[in-house]
Amino acid sequence: FVFGPRGVPHRFLTIGDQPARMIVTLSPGGFEESFFRAVSEKIGKNPPDMGLLMKLAEESGLQFVN
Repeated sequence: FVFGPRGVPHRFLTIGDQPARMIVTLSPGGFEESFFRAVSEKIGKNPPDMGLLMKLAEESGLQFVN
């Protein structure tokens, strides 16, 4: 279990050669409507259009950094 308050940078890193899965719970709800639904409807393919993914993230207030 990890708690990541709003505004605190965090990341998910898979170490090794095996796939990994992650379950995310967001509270309060609403973010899933703005970001995850948009990604699902507008991208929904592999590999994703990273430019569009970044645009959708920015519109939802999400920031990816390297």
